[in-house]
Amino acid sequence: MTPRERLLAAIYHEEPDYVPVSPRIILNDIYGCSCWMHHLKAGREFDYDPHIILGPQGPRASYLWYPFGPYDVKDVRVRIRVETPRHLVVYRKIETPVGTLTDKTRIARSQMWDPRIRAYYSPNPYKLEYLVKDEKDLEILQYLISKLYEAFPLSDKLPDYHEIKKCVGEDGLVEWAVYGPLDHVMVYSLENMMIAYYRDRKFLTRLLRILHKPVMAETEAALEAGVDVIFSPWYFCSMSVGWSPKMYRDLFVPLIKEQVDLVHSYGAIYNFYDDGKLMQTARMLKECGVDVLETLTPPPIGDVDLANLKKEIGDKVCLKGYIDLWYVIHEGTPKTIEEEVKKAIETAAPGGGFILGTSDSIRPGTPIENIKAYFKAGRKYGKWK
Repeated sequence: MTPRERLLAAIYHEEPDYVPVSPRIILNDIYGCSCWMHHLKAGREFDYDPHIILGPQGPRASYLWYPFGPYDVKDVRVRIRVETPRHLVVYRKIETPVGTLTDKTRIARSQMWDPRIRAYYSPNPYKLEYLVKDEKDLEILQYLISKLYEAFPLSDKLPDYHEIKKCVGEDGLVEWAVYGPLDHVMVYSLENMMIAYYRDRKFLTRLLRILHKPVMAETEAALEAGVDVIFSPWYFCSMSVGWSPKMYRDLFVPLIKEQVDLVHSYGAIYNFYDDGKLMQTARMLKECGVDVLETLTPPPIGDVDLANLKKEIGDKVCLKGYIDLWYVIHEGTPKTIEEEVKKAIETAAPGGGFILGTSDSIRPGTPIENIKAYFKAGRKYGKWK
């Protein structure tokens, strides 16, 4: 089978020739770059099945989360003041015809754009003051988001998807990312959202709906353009953040199901990403109809019991991930890595619907012998019987 055929077979609970090996991995240490072309190169060199994630977060995230531009938005004026003590503090005033929003963001001096990986170095910006303070700001936020999508149409990015997918061919599975309503779009603090759940549910529900509307618009634009796999991270809604299972069911399950139903209406695949605790939400996600669930993070960082998760949802949902990126792959030995990979495959592969992956991206600085041991073990124990 080709890597693409292998991955699709697992997603559809069919029998592949091998259990797909498809980790999240940052390749900068190995190739000096982590673009889609280097993922294909690594797939051939290390013998694994790459998933290529395209579609960087839309203007919603880049504008609302990061305080620096782009600012060519009609009828919107942005004033910025920067202070530079030990770190940057950016004061921002966004003026619109329906009102003004302000925020304040602290940025570490190491926080700079890396064009090679099209991302910012960590740590993430830290919000000292959020754009939304109370209900009167919601109308302004809604207006601002609508103007962002007028200024930066999603269709401008989608032609790249088709060119890259054509180049990837059968050597990997190409997915288009549409981030959930809270993921790196922090206009109101998570702590205050949790308080608002009890004190002002109407406000919180309206805020989430305003943020979810562009999620649906981005998803529909991708599907209309022919995208057949949607990758959707919702990790800011995770149990690891502090939400309770009841909050999750009340607030997020309806939104997730809307997105899943839209994806399925186009005959596409929905890959749900949460690298936190999953055992209390897994059944809800199965009810929503997600096709793939990753990253299955085990203890001590996550809570996934792989055998129980397989029993609970593995008949309908393809499970992807599991091997701990830090305590096993980074800090372990080739022997312990082999043991963990063997155990994961023996636990989750029977009956199909399992893709061997990682609890998040294999990080720069991971010993190359450990990386090789992971891929070697994946093929060694993944032969379909």
